[in-house]
Amino acid sequence: MASKSSWLRSLLGAMILGVLISLAMGFVENRLEATILEVRRYGYPLAWRLVWFLQEPPATEYLSSNLFLDIVFWFAVSFLTILALLRVVLPRLGRDASDN
Repeated sequence: MASKSSWLRSLLGAMILGVLISLAMGFVENRLEATILEVRRYGYPLAWRLVWFLQEPPATEYLSSNLFLDIVFWFAVSFLTILALLRVVLPRLGRDASDN
């Protein structure tokens, strides 16, 4: 069984990864099927940064609720990936999670 410090490190690592991945996705355009042409949406899976090109210079709007949900989504993905690595991959490679 994994120690408490190992779980805390996994949670902290997943939180940091969730925030970093969410912020990095702010540079990835999220193209929707039906959209307003003068607005570009950034962020994945939810668009949380909108750039309006009707104004000069273009205005940027941030949707904090979508950013929060993106962080939660990427935290969950990161945590499940870390768990899979610790529980499945490392034991098959003959390494213990405490060797880190």
